[in-house]
Amino acid sequence: MCSEQDIEKPAPIAENPETPISENLETLVAENLESPIAEMPETPAVAHETSVPEEAAKEAWNAVEQIAWPKVSILEKARRSEKSVREWIDTYGSKFEQFEFAFNFFAGQNRVHLVYDAAEIPADLWFIGDVHGDILALDAALSFIDARTPDATIVFLGDLFDRFEYGVEVVMRVLALIKERPGRILWIAGNHDDGLFYEDGKFGSKVLPSEFCCFLNEHKEYKEFGKWLIDFCKILPRALFLPDGLFVAHGGCPSFDMNTFGYSIDDVRQLEDLEDEKYLHTFIWNRVIPDQDDKGEPEVGKNDLLHFMEKMEKMSGIPVKRMLRGHDHCKESRHEFFESYYPQAPVLTLTTMSAWYLGNEDFPPELMAQMRKKSITTPAIAQYRHGELPKVYTLDIPKALVRQFHKVEDLPNELQDK
Repeated sequence: MCSEQDIEKPAPIAENPETPISENLETLVAENLESPIAEMPETPAVAHETSVPEEAAKEAWNAVEQIAWPKVSILEKARRSEKSVREWIDTYGSKFEQFEFAFNFFAGQNRVHLVYDAAEIPADLWFIGDVHGDILALDAALSFIDARTPDATIVFLGDLFDRFEYGVEVVMRVLALIKERPGRILWIAGNHDDGLFYEDGKFGSKVLPSEFCCFLNEHKEYKEFGKWLIDFCKILPRALFLPDGLFVAHGGCPSFDMNTFGYSIDDVRQLEDLEDEKYLHTFIWNRVIPDQDDKGEPEVGKNDLLHFMEKMEKMSGIPVKRMLRGHDHCKESRHEFFESYYPQAPVLTLTTMSAWYLGNEDFPPELMAQMRKKSITTPAIAQYRHGELPKVYTLDIPKALVRQFHKVEDLPNELQDK
């Protein structure tokens, strides 16, 4: 698994400037009028369910969805979403209580959110991992979920922007979903979401890469929206606990290692204590590392995770047995299971991106080669299963379509297997 610490340096923004949605559309209409057919994929993205044969999954996907996804169409959805979101903000401002979130989550309250009643778990519950400004992967995921389960509830695992160039489009789509599907969407904060700030008249970020704050600084028409978004991200949940034992967070959990962190999960006497910012921070920024050891900040090992789960179960009265997270970007199929490392508390890491972030030429050659080898990948999404880790589906989006949205590189044939 390749962690963000390996690759988080900002790509040069000047080489790939982000353009507001309205400008994107004007350019794309012209592009697609010139040669719309040659670049369009002949078949839609195909979903592969990890536990069924490939052909069966392909047949199920084609039976419910027959779409060729042109770039203009996807960005037009984002434009409509932006119009809807701006109207909402003009009406309600920062009265975030007007948003109805899934699992009866109220803005800013109980950001470590526990669900005690199994009846609150919807019949169709899905999870979307890190999107990082990949509007193509987001559209593919939503199209698949909506076709398969039209009334689904969707939980986003955070990190909606940075890395790819469509951060504002992704954010607008998700905010519009929260508005248009009351009670069916939950956005759990990621470190990129939490890291955005506004200071001394400029946007900044506590994490790299940080293309989104550069975009906000360059496009003054988004200044007030950016400040609104920072306040919105502060009220998002940091962790979700379901009554069958599933624990959901973007990154990790508090450690019990007092010497490393300066505080311990054992300092927590009641659930309300977890609302302290230092504990909320750990759910977003810590990462679960697949080995047998206790780790140092911001890493959490097996013993930390098991100790935390036991502590939570005693305090809450509900089981805490397995974890779903984002944060780390798996190199192979965009998801990774840790059962072999965590047999008592299995962990699933989920990422939903259609291409690999290439970084910049300052990176070591071996790292650049590794990233370029996986420049086109398969976004992963997951469906809730009672008493188990969620079931993973991967969306194989045609390469021709991925290239319309991202600058991707393929290694020469002789290097493909190295």
